[in-house]
Amino acid sequence: MTTTPYGLAWLRQGEAWRFTGFLLGVEDGNSYIAKMLLGRSGAWLFRSPYTLMPQTGYLLFGPYLALGKLARWPGDVHTQLVILFHLFRLGALVALTLAVYRFSALFVPRGRWRRWAVGLILAGSGWDWVLLPWGRAAWGAADGPPSLISPESYGFLALFFLPHVALARALLLDVLARGLSGAGSRTTAWMMALETAGMVWVHPLEAVPWLLAVGLLVGLRWVVPRRERAELSLRSLVRWAKPWLPAGVVALGALGYLVALQRDPYVRLWTAQNRLPAPPVWVYLVGYGGLLPGWVAAWPEVRRRWHQGKATLLWLAAWAVVAVGLAVAPVPIQRRLIEGAWVGWVLMAMV
Repeated sequence: MTTTPYGLAWLRQGEAWRFTGFLLGVEDGNSYIAKMLLGRSGAWLFRSPYTLMPQTGYLLFGPYLALGKLARWPGDVHTQLVILFHLFRLGALVALTLAVYRFSALFVPRGRWRRWAVGLILAGSGWDWVLLPWGRAAWGAADGPPSLISPESYGFLALFFLPHVALARALLLDVLARGLSGAGSRTTAWMMALETAGMVWVHPLEAVPWLLAVGLLVGLRWVVPRRERAELSLRSLVRWAKPWLPAGVVALGALGYLVALQRDPYVRLWTAQNRLPAPPVWVYLVGYGGLLPGWVAAWPEVRRRWHQGKATLLWLAAWAVVAVGLAVAPVPIQRRLIEGAWVGWVLMAMV
């Protein structure tokens, strides 16, 4: 589904037409090729090749710099880089499939429904495209409905042309699955930290949904009703949160690095023009609206588990809703902050 269109385009090229390797976001795709060329020339820190402005080098776009170092075969360099990009994309697809299945198993134990959930999370999209006839009157400053332009808002687009988003999502879900499974060993804690480090190396902004998800989890762990009040002590909460702490330090460090980068003159100018506004929240509700009947049906189960002292389902619902609410955050890259919401919306509808 994600590779056949590229294969057909590749086969149709000839002397007059050369396939760039990309079918969506061609300018972005070419910028990833440029980053891979930087890596091929020996760079481990990113410096934009599109400006003469002095740059110090940044810990960004690590996967593409690393991939470029593999383009060492004889022959056309661009072809090698395109092949490496799509191998990366396919690897991210496999990783995300496994991570989604593992994460879904925590909420949807029935095999058939879990497979439906995994398929919808990976390849699904929303209904916001029905707003196309209304144009900007519907989605405001955004470039279009999220289902057509935003890999963070749904599943398919990330797998189709943004492998770093897909791989970072896979690592995010795997970290959450490890933490939610309750295995609080030291090995689990360091595996979570290692995966979080990989996640922010692949896509530093993934630290935001990580911190949102874990912050909500800690908050609900504190307020969930318990049979014994001793379990509500701060010491008990710290003991429960201990496996998350190394990974939390990594995620906070990544977020701190991104904030500190805003003091860099080049990054500040680049951020000012890199505007990715989200449409109004109601547009997301239209997109996710087909899942609302499942949410209504799941709510009695959420309440039942809450009164049993189990807040995991309520956490999933809260994460999905709050993530969509970040669309109104006062930052230039609002669309990027929706990451993870689609996973929560689908799983809640399948419970």
